Amino acid sequence: VPFVQGTPFDASILQLILGVILGAYFGHTSAANVAKVVLRRDPSGRALLWGNVMAQVTAILLYSLWLLAVNGSIDHEILAATDGTALIPLSDVVGPMVLGFGTIFVVLGMGLGSIHFSMALYNIVYELLPRHHFPNAKHRFWIAVLPVFLSVLLIEYLLFTNQESFTGPLSFVGVITVPILGGIFPMLML
Repeated sequence: VPFVQGTPFDASILQLILGVILGAYFGHTSAANVAKVVLRRDPSGRALLWGNVMAQVTAILLYSLWLLAVNGSIDHEILAATDGTALIPLSDVVGPMVLGFGTIFVVLGMGLGSIHFSMALYNIVYELLPRHHFPNAKHRFWIAVLPVFLSVLLIEYLLFTNQESFTGPLSFVGVITVPILGGIFPMLML
């Protein structure tokens, strides 16, 4: 905590906190990925709007329940001293099955998240490409999918050079990408 017991203020912690919170409550990019299909069926956009609202409410309720469950079962001093997720101290309280379920959830969650972010990146690039320059659909597809491949190559490079960061991209996505995709672009479309 800044300014407590002589701890200086570190601005990078705000980026991390704000980025993770905004990323968590974005309602997941799957809503943007299905907009084309939903808007064909309901051009008014009401179904998409209410679907997003319900996704947000559901995410808030699930995150709140998780927060209450973890805070209610683990002592606050142990949580404050934990560097990673709450799974390790939670497994000490509940048992080792937490690690198994937690590992499955993390792998599936990150996999699903990477699929949706990749689809969003592909869709953005695909929409930006002018149709008259790329009349061949295959060429347009490969150019649109190129940023996804470049992202994977960059991630592999960071892993092999021990420069990877789990929280760094989350904070960047939360602070930069989420407000652009979830706030600025929709307002420009309106």
